[in-house]
Amino acid sequence: MLRDNLIGLIVPLRSSGTRASDDRSPCLENPRPTGAETSLAENVTSPFQAEPAQLTAHMSLSAIYANLGLREEALRESELVLRQEPDTAVHYATLAYRYSLLDRMDEAKATLDDASKRGLESNHLHWTQYRLAFLSHDKKAMEEQLSWSKGKPGAESLVNAWQSSTECYYGRLQRAREYARRFVDSAKRKGDKGSAAIYLAVIASAEVDFGETQRAINDASEALA
Repeated sequence: MLRDNLIGLIVPLRSSGTRASDDRSPCLENPRPTGAETSLAENVTSPFQAEPAQLTAHMSLSAIYANLGLREEALRESELVLRQEPDTAVHYATLAYRYSLLDRMDEAKATLDDASKRGLESNHLHWTQYRLAFLSHDKKAMEEQLSWSKGKPGAESLVNAWQSSTECYYGRLQRAREYARRFVDSAKRKGDKGSAAIYLAVIASAEVDFGETQRAINDASEALA
C-alpha cells in the first residue's frame, strides 16, 4: 500500500541512530509513541511470545517496539516473523531495516541478499536498498534504485518521496519541496488523498523548523483540505 511505503520512507532516513544520521534534521523525525502503544507493548509481550504462530501479532509488536525506540526488541520480533514466513518480501525489507537501525549494516545487506537469492521483489525491498545505500554514502547504488523505478507503476511516484526526504536531510528544502509536490500531485491524481496529506504535513513540519512559517501554514492547510 502506498501509504505504508510512504511512512516507511518518512520515518527512517533521519531517525535511525546510525552514524550517518546522528546530527538531526527536522525533515524526518520518528513520531513519538502514543500512550496506547506504550500500554499495548507492556500488556501483550508475554502472550505474543507464548504464541509464535500469531504472525500478525508479532508484526504489530515489532512496529510498536520500533515506535517506542526499543530496537533490539523490534528486531527480535521481525526475526521471528521472517522465520515463520520466509517467502514474503516485505519481511526481509523490515528485518534489514531493523538491522540498520542498530548499525548492523552487514547483516542488513545479507538479509537483502537472501531475498534476492529467493527471487523476491517489492517496492519495500528497493526502498530498503536505497536507504542502506544512503547510509553508506553510496551514490551509485542510490542512483541504481532510482533507475529501477522508471516506468514502473507506483514505484516512479514513490521515488519522488525518496528523493524529497534525501534532499530534506541535506537541508535542501527547495528541492525537497519540488519532489514532494510531484509525489503529492501524483497521489491526488490517484485519489490517494491520505498519502498526499501525510506528506504535506511532513513538509509543513520541516518548513516550520527551517523558519518558513507561511509556507508551512499553506501546506498544512492543503493537507487538511
